Amino acid sequence: MEALRFKFFDVFRSARYAFSLKKISNHFIGLLVAYLAHEILVYLSLLVVDVGLVSGFWSSYGLRPVFPSEMGNLPSITQFAIGLSVLVLFISFFVTSTMVSKITLEQLKNNPFYSIGEAKSFVEKRWLSVFGTMIGILVIFLVMLAPPVLIGLLGRVPFIGQYTTMFSSFLLPIAFVIGLLAIYQILALFASLLFAPSVVAVADSDSFETIYQLYSMIWNRPWHLALYSDLLLLVKVISVPIWAGFCLVGSTLILLPIRLLLPVDMAQIMGQADVISGGLVSIIANLGLNANWEYVFETSDIESFPLQVAGTLMGLTAMSILGLVISYLFSIASVGNTIIYTILRYQIHDENMLETEEQQPVETQDHDLSDEAMTASDRLQEQEGTSDRGVEDHNQPITRSIQTKSEEE
Repeated sequence: MEALRFKFFDVFRSARYAFSLKKISNHFIGLLVAYLAHEILVYLSLLVVDVGLVSGFWSSYGLRPVFPSEMGNLPSITQFAIGLSVLVLFISFFVTSTMVSKITLEQLKNNPFYSIGEAKSFVEKRWLSVFGTMIGILVIFLVMLAPPVLIGLLGRVPFIGQYTTMFSSFLLPIAFVIGLLAIYQILALFASLLFAPSVVAVADSDSFETIYQLYSMIWNRPWHLALYSDLLLLVKVISVPIWAGFCLVGSTLILLPIRLLLPVDMAQIMGQADVISGGLVSIIANLGLNANWEYVFETSDIESFPLQVAGTLMGLTAMSILGLVISYLFSIASVGNTIIYTILRYQIHDENMLETEEQQPVETQDHDLSDEAMTASDRLQEQEGTSDRGVEDHNQPITRSIQTKSEEE
């Protein structure tokens, strides 16, 4: 893989690096978990309130997720279920985003074989750092707001309220500084929503170090951070519609023979698919790619059971394709934020987070040559040499005695 140059044009590689089966499937699984939680919670809440509400809800939404902006006329418990499902989506996104950021880091380190299982093990070890960062910044922000809130509450107390307000006016310079720091905390909280998974994945940091890194990015490179984020947004705006267009055209080409050979059956299948997807098929028809294609997505009442099954599968497929498009969007966000943080880390701290630690050569010291540092083989050779000298010394008297006897004769 081509090495990063730690410049702004590295951000444009996000679309290519994000277009990976490993990364897109990670986010798709996270979306699937959040989607199943949403559907289960919503329909269970409707069953608790009134069984009759299920049929009306099904005819309007089918299996399509309900956005918070659409839940105005729903029961309170259903609205709570939708809000809870949004929290599940929030958690699943940050977990999968951390996994994708870790996979991206290893890929940038020329380790393309880093598996999803290894990324999962990393998240199991560091998930608390991701969410602890956001919670920590939020707690700091609330602590900053505590003094003015306390002063305001004391000001409502009769008699002492006016004196409290008077004495607190002497602290206005300090309050001004606290207000500026509160704005800084808001920026840090917003940055944590974007970069907390990437910082944890790249730096393998805990919550405190992650908060420090976020502060450092905002303070040292604010304009670089804004510029790189805007460039990443541009990459999303260009790349995601292209991917969505390919998915749409590919699906249309696959359905073309069926549309030409079985137009009536195709209309019924698409009618059932539109009910299952909560009007998603009709939205696709309204994209206006070509007027000649519109009746491919025409909705009508279903009649036969086989066509009903086919329409159900068609609706689930349409929602799955939409999930792939959203997963690619999330993948670009995770990969792009990882690249941005790696660049800023290099610019701020002069640290290349893509370098792997190599084993340093071992220098030989004088004490390594002493008798205590001798290896086992050296000692064995020394013992063998000593034994050989002992045998020679033992044989010398015998040789001398033989020579003496020969001289006497």
